Amino acid sequence: LTQSDQGSADWQNQQIAKLTAMLNRHVNGLIKSLIQFEVVEAFGRCICQHQMSHTRTDIIVKFFLTTVHNCLLYCSENQKKLRQHLATQSMIVQDIMIPYVMN
Repeated sequence: LTQSDQGSADWQNQQIAKLTAMLNRHVNGLIKSLIQFEVVEAFGRCICQHQMSHTRTDIIVKFFLTTVHNCLLYCSENQKKLRQHLATQSMIVQDIMIPYVMN
């Protein structure tokens, strides 16, 4: 590689590192908000309210799981807090998600 190519690769690596750090900050903020503003419980109430409409329930569950999956997918400092919240403080997995999947 030439000096110019190495400089370009270094610049790209720096930009990727900056974007990754920015993404992690935003995901951390999203996870904090999911817990702090009881978004998980709001999804649970919404699912219960629309449980007679399978189409609506399917859409709500899809987007809830997509949101949680994306939050857990990224390496973030608040991943563990979200997993603990879902496992110990929220009944959505036990009372709603598992029965939903079983049906």
